[in-house]
Amino acid sequence: GGTFNGTTERDIQDGSWIRLREVTLSYSLSMRLAKRIGLSSLDMSFYARNLFLWTHYTGIDPETSLKGADNGQGMDYFNMPNTRSFGLALRAAL
Repeated sequence: GGTFNGTTERDIQDGSWIRLREVTLSYSLSMRLAKRIGLSSLDMSFYARNLFLWTHYTGIDPETSLKGADNGQGMDYFNMPNTRSFGLALRAAL
């Protein structure tokens, strides 16, 4: 709802939200096992970003805005949601 000519009461919503922004699980291989494969250490991590968004807001994402970071906050036109990403990191030392 809403128009570019102004905001009416029916266009206003509670924008409260809770987001699980980042989770990281890490594991360090024991020095004894790392030495068996020719390393002094080996660390592995799995991370995930923007896993869950809990909100009663009916738009795409209460954290996004049409105008970016200016006085037009809260305008929900043509917005894209935040991206969800996953990754794996390995850190080895010789």
